[in-house]
Amino acid sequence: MKSAALILVLHILFLESKTQTCVAGKVYQDSIYFGADSRTTRYMFYGSRIDTTPEVTCKIHCIKNIYFSNIHSLADHSFLIAKKVCEDQIGVKNVITVFEKEFIRQTLPILEKYKIQNPSYYESLINDSILCQTIFFGFEESLPYMISVLFRARQLLTGQINLKAEAHDGILFIGGEVREIDTLFSNEALWNQGPVSAIDKLIGIEINSHPKEVSYPIDIIKLTKSEKIWIRRKQMCE
Repeated sequence: MKSAALILVLHILFLESKTQTCVAGKVYQDSIYFGADSRTTRYMFYGSRIDTTPEVTCKIHCIKNIYFSNIHSLADHSFLIAKKVCEDQIGVKNVITVFEKEFIRQTLPILEKYKIQNPSYYESLINDSILCQTIFFGFEESLPYMISVLFRARQLLTGQINLKAEAHDGILFIGGEVREIDTLFSNEALWNQGPVSAIDKLIGIEINSHPKEVSYPIDIIKLTKSEKIWIRRKQMCE
């Protein structure tokens, strides 16, 4: 028994998650609405073999009144970095700046490791249009904000890995892969039905299109400068 356990430990490289997430958020003058699905995929590495397991997870987090959601690959990794940065920094501008630097610093060695130990997984990360994305949102000085920080990784001809960050602020954000979502997302008629209804519909389209990768329940939060209201939240996330 001890021998078998030892062999298992030696062959497991990494436990990571990838959230095939659909999130949707909108900023109003005096409020923010943000919703996320609940599916994540756990990756267990045994040498060059990868086992995957779907799980239910919490995707809307809050540290010191800064809310964030991590999507795409390396979700656990980006969550831990965002959590630590939010704990240590004051002000969303500082959080974004330090988060970008820390993610790049801590992620490059991980990519280099995957390049050697699991080339197929490494290729999937490098070839993805977005490696990882974190959306920060909340209120600062009574003003609402929503900022998406995304990272793109590429391998240069020299073999060196190039990892860059892009930050975009806006009033509408969606994360999903179904074309219908992109068409509906900026349609004001959809949002005029109410932000909760709009978020449910957008994420529901993604769930119906990719039921093995995106799933119910949908968590939705409303923020104002003075309070947070969980319109819907899984009990495990409380």
